[in-house]
Amino acid sequence: MDKNKITTARNRPKLVITYYNRPSAGELTSTKGWSATGKFDVKEEALIVSRLKPKHEIQAHVIIDILQARVLKNRFEDQANDTVYQHYIEKYSTDIQTALTKWLKANFQEEVDKLYAEEKVEEVLPVEDVLQTEEIIG
Repeated sequence: MDKNKITTARNRPKLVITYYNRPSAGELTSTKGWSATGKFDVKEEALIVSRLKPKHEIQAHVIIDILQARVLKNRFEDQANDTVYQHYIEKYSTDIQTALTKWLKANFQEEVDKLYAEEKVEEVLPVEDVLQTEEIIG
């Protein structure tokens, strides 16, 4: 993991994938040596965050910068970054789309409001009417 990649990716949405091992249902974890013979379930947790916390950098198996379309961290040594990127972007595409919409609204709402305000002014008072009004007054 390149620390420089992660620090330059601030305030951009990132997909963070973490895997957890948990005892399977019905495992008797109170008996001695259960972990040597017991069964585990692997749980995948996916988060989309705009700011990485130290725990994300340490615990995550995969971190993807969504806007830059690049893998910042990949613990799967036998898988290329391109393969990992494609897999998770396709798997969580609807979640990513929802998160990007919220992120864009939160970060660029003023610009969007200005664009809509300019369109409303043109709709209410067309340019031709303004020119005719000025000619009458002048």
